[in-house]
Amino acid sequence: MNYIKEINAFYDLMEREPLSASAVNLWHTLMHINNKAAWIEEFTVSATVLKLKGGLTDSSFKRARKELEERGLVKCRSNGRNSAPSYKMKRLYKMNCAAFEEKTAVEEIDGKQEADHTMNQQTGFHLNRLTNDQPNLQGNPQIDRQTNLLNKQKEIKQNKENEMKRKSCLMRLYFIKRTLEWSVHYSGGTIVMDL
Repeated sequence: MNYIKEINAFYDLMEREPLSASAVNLWHTLMHINNKAAWIEEFTVSATVLKLKGGLTDSSFKRARKELEERGLVKCRSNGRNSAPSYKMKRLYKMNCAAFEEKTAVEEIDGKQEADHTMNQQTGFHLNRLTNDQPNLQGNPQIDRQTNLLNKQKEIKQNKENEMKRKSCLMRLYFIKRTLEWSVHYSGGTIVMDL
């Protein structure tokens, strides 16, 4: 299961069919526990743990669980009076792909990049996703300005570093010269140079 894709699919579903805040919180708590359980199909967790991790009261927990079950997002199975219930999470990413009619076209851009254009028939929401790792940003004035600004800042920083190196080199030469001048002294009428 892809955690990020599941969360994105969940919020896409929320745009069409909103849930209560408690149900959203419980869903995230169940996802967290399922993630820790290495995405097993069915996992067992006590109501107490879910309430503590989700910060839910007993009544809000029951309402949230019922709401998630009614929406088909979670299946809860009782394991007897003294045992924690088992939960099964609905995989929303696969459900989202099959449940809604989508028109998809792949077209070539600039000979290298492919874009996936998706139009949802129900909402009319248009998505444009570049499938290359590096999107084509050439010709975008805002990107060009930012790039120029960053290049200028880098150039200024390099100039400052070069100036500091030059000054440091001059200071070393000055100290070497002064050291040589100070080490020349008279000893019994002859010049002795200590190097």
